[in-house]
Amino acid sequence: MTNEFFSKVIMYPAQLSKKQVDVLSEDDMVAAKRLSVCSNSQARAIVPYDTAKSLQVLPLSIIEIGAGQKVLSVATSGSTDDIEKIKTLKFCTNFPIKLVSVKEHILSEALFIAYFGDDRALANCVEEAQDVIHDEKSNNYFPTDSKCGVAASFLDGLMEYAISHHASDIHFIPTVSGGILRLRIDGELRENREAINTIKLHQQIIARIKVLSKCSITRLYMPFDSSFKLKIDERLIFIRVSIMPTIHGEKAVLRFLCNGQNYSLEQLNIDGRFCDLLKRFALKGEGAILFSGPTGSGKTSSIYALLKLLREKAKNIITLEDPVEIELKGVSQTSIAEAQGFGFAEGLKSILRQDPDVVMVGEIRDSKAAQIALQAALTGHLLLSTIHTRSVLDIPLRLSHFGVDNSLLAQSLSLLISQRLIPRLCTQCKVIDLSASKKFNLDVYQPVGCACCDYSGFDTRIVAMEALIIDKKIRQVMSLGEIDAESLRKYLSDENYFSFNKSLFALFKNGLITAEHYNNLLR
Repeated sequence: MTNEFFSKVIMYPAQLSKKQVDVLSEDDMVAAKRLSVCSNSQARAIVPYDTAKSLQVLPLSIIEIGAGQKVLSVATSGSTDDIEKIKTLKFCTNFPIKLVSVKEHILSEALFIAYFGDDRALANCVEEAQDVIHDEKSNNYFPTDSKCGVAASFLDGLMEYAISHHASDIHFIPTVSGGILRLRIDGELRENREAINTIKLHQQIIARIKVLSKCSITRLYMPFDSSFKLKIDERLIFIRVSIMPTIHGEKAVLRFLCNGQNYSLEQLNIDGRFCDLLKRFALKGEGAILFSGPTGSGKTSSIYALLKLLREKAKNIITLEDPVEIELKGVSQTSIAEAQGFGFAEGLKSILRQDPDVVMVGEIRDSKAAQIALQAALTGHLLLSTIHTRSVLDIPLRLSHFGVDNSLLAQSLSLLISQRLIPRLCTQCKVIDLSASKKFNLDVYQPVGCACCDYSGFDTRIVAMEALIIDKKIRQVMSLGEIDAESLRKYLSDENYFSFNKSLFALFKNGLITAEHYNNLLR
């Protein structure tokens, strides 16, 4: 075959679409929250959400300008001289209109928060549910009558509220007197002190969750894990479901994961030193990078941020997850199905025949998966995965308990990371903690609470990390069998080890976390 033939069929490096859905910057998110606070319920009541969304406007307030005259103040992403928009709003509201210009992406987020995160709307939803479902004499468990619409509406309203407030979980907890709700926001559980659901409404909400999760509602008092997707506005939300029996009924926990949000390492509030470290080892394209930490510590988010980085480098990326939590364009993602005999070990064998550059395994949880995954890292592939240990120094020993040979450990491991998520003080309302500042001899802050942080004092969560680079010396001692934490500690240096306590102190010193969180997390 001639060179002319190849010139006609030459394959160019894969290019990804430039059109991506990016998350808001920290400053823009603060601006969106502030704008949403400026919108009062009276103004929103006269402009339905669908109308506001189609016109890209956010009603702010009704202003009295004297002599009984009132003007509706409205934020818009367009020109303040848009005659057609003013005419349409005046026709819909019967008010003179005053337009205020804001940035389009800030307006979209503020619109979502204001309409879906309205405390009064949620309270009305609760009151409506309590008014309609009041007949406790009936033992009808299954949502087959007209009242099931109340449970569905209540659940929809609650999920919308939770997502608009960036909650990670909703807990539905049965008690002897009714159902209690808890929302986890910025790592902290917020709950109502008294039951707000009747027993019947709690049962019907659980049944509704089962229907959405494609589980039979006749399956009672059995542990159950599943998932479903929910579209709110233009946001596709992946919801992981866990149901388990308790002495007072079935408890459910919903965990939210947003699809289509391309978080970078910087947007995850990861310190610049660790960002550079992760990028450097990921772009090497070989070896195993393992993340450890408790449930909810952000391990999966960190891995997805790395996948986003690698996806832009035209890499063939294949994932094996249980289940697929966030869909990434340009990445081949596979869910395991243990019931059909397709587990992590079987999936990994298939993946290695797919010419991968990068393999992501949701979790290394057994001997077979550990052996195959680390063999892949040894043969020129980049492996990203998670494992449950307390610190990076415990990871080699944990893998050894899975039966992985010491020489395989030494040659395959590249970078080990352990992380925790810590509530970060709200940048808008934190104040100096005088007693703690005197004690630590530096500026220490404490939470206050404002509209931007839902009066919690914390506006997001920040990552504290620990990292171990498997360098030549560590690799040598591991191959000789020195893999426990105490043995490895003798060979640590500033070049190969970044301690958790130093990372934690940097956050504390910079006024990002409280003295209480700092003291509680010190090792």
